[in-house]
Amino acid sequence: MTSSAEDVYLFHLGPQKSATTWIYECLKDHPEITTSKKDSIHYYDMLYHRGLEWYRNQFEKGAGSVYYDPTPSYIRSPWAPERIARDYPHARLVFSVREPIARAFSHYWQERKKSRLDYRFEEVLDIYDLYANWVEPGFYAKHIKRFMEHFPREQILVQNFDRYETEPRAVIRELFEFAGIDPVFVPGTLEQKVNVSKERQTQGQRAFKKRLKELGLMPSASRIKRLLVALGVVSEGFSRKEKEHLEDVDCEVIRELRLVFEPEIRELESLTGLDLSD
Repeated sequence: MTSSAEDVYLFHLGPQKSATTWIYECLKDHPEITTSKKDSIHYYDMLYHRGLEWYRNQFEKGAGSVYYDPTPSYIRSPWAPERIARDYPHARLVFSVREPIARAFSHYWQERKKSRLDYRFEEVLDIYDLYANWVEPGFYAKHIKRFMEHFPREQILVQNFDRYETEPRAVIRELFEFAGIDPVFVPGTLEQKVNVSKERQTQGQRAFKKRLKELGLMPSASRIKRLLVALGVVSEGFSRKEKEHLEDVDCEVIRELRLVFEPEIRELESLTGLDLSD
């Protein structure tokens, strides 16, 4: 796919678990948007070596002259700001800022439900890999300032995640206006929730339930629990939700995270003019 000098590139830079999938679905509905085939391209942080022609071919063929790249991991990339500015100096950049502890916990739970790890959220301050994955994306001021080194303020839109729930129409209209497309259009997914974190099941649980269904022996949840425990597939307490709710997290960990994030939130208020007192 080729693009012209008049084409606009719009980037949603994240971070993850701040309604980026919902925004992607809303923008995908808009007739003036040509979006990517999936909701993350990762060109400017992981696949830059593949070249600009490869990148442009990741977009669906369409009539829209606004090309939309929704890759939420760009916010953390040390290379993405300069690379995007080099290729598209007039690009428009969107950030979603969510209360950072809630965002970190939601990110953690997403990994848990996919059975990618067995850590507890409380370990986030003890293991740097967890800290880098769940805490550092919430350093919004630090990340946005890196992009401001390459783009003027008028090309950057920062939206408060809370508004997506309280006034979705207004916030999507604001985003459409920023992108230079028809702001009156109402996407079909406006009132829908997408990519919501759910309770995690282990690989053993999923495989066992699948086999029971195949044999036509799918019993009640309580009988499944007894069977799994008897077979040694899971422990006695497997059915309890494993720290699914933020209020279950050790209050000392929450207190320490607040101390970590508070200076960043204050700087973000100064940087953007947003009221983030909540």
